[in-house]
Amino acid sequence: MGDGGISYDDNPTYTYPMEGADYYVLMTAFNEVGCFDTASIDIHVFEELIFYVPNTFTPNDDEKNQTFYPVLSQGMKRTYMEFYIYNRWGELVFESHDPSYGWDGTYGPNALDCPIGTYTWKLKLESLQTQEILDFHGHVNLIR
Repeated sequence: MGDGGISYDDNPTYTYPMEGADYYVLMTAFNEVGCFDTASIDIHVFEELIFYVPNTFTPNDDEKNQTFYPVLSQGMKRTYMEFYIYNRWGELVFESHDPSYGWDGTYGPNALDCPIGTYTWKLKLESLQTQEILDFHGHVNLIR
């Protein structure tokens, strides 16, 4: 079946894993007198790029929505991510290259609280399907 799986059924049905991959499937058929033939096909399974970026967060020490970060689901290379937050003057207030490290609503080396307002985010991901770097952007509301 292209991934180590084998079937001896007359009309096999096979389910491949959800992860993207390429499979070379080879079928060999035999008849009752020992004649055989083969057929093959390449199957390409890909993961669609799926992620979610919230539009509001509340870093107010209530233990809910304390940090802002994109929720990465599938279809991207896990070792590449660029995430930036800009204030309304276009100044960079936060940067992350780690999907688990989000913005806590502070700015600078002294971790000063950023004012309530709307900020612009920019996200760069590498697609597993095409290996190209994709740019996404949007806004987030910081509410305390």
